[in-house]
Amino acid sequence: MIELINTEEGLLRLGGNAQVYKALLIKFTHNDYYENLCQHLANNNFVEAKTNAHTIKGTAGNLSLTALYQVATALDSALKEEDEVQPIFEEFKTIYEATINEIINM
Repeated sequence: MIELINTEEGLLRLGGNAQVYKALLIKFTHNDYYENLCQHLANNNFVEAKTNAHTIKGTAGNLSLTALYQVATALDSALKEEDEVQPIFEEFKTIYEATINEIINM
């Protein structure tokens, strides 16, 4: 099983403040970057899709959302090259949804 959230690392980034970490994770579940990414990909707007993927990648890295960070990095690169985006995006969607569910169920 892949590690979706490295809570130990995330807490370290925030000096051990579990309340702030949980608040940031919940805030992440309410952003519109994912919806925007999906819309831009549906319209073949790779430039804007890359911006959203890059934002998700950075946020996932900062919150120690390990699997999402890794797949968002791959998606960001694929969008830059406009190469084989769909298979990576399918994996991204699966991991994104699993990560959101794990945060909600924490």
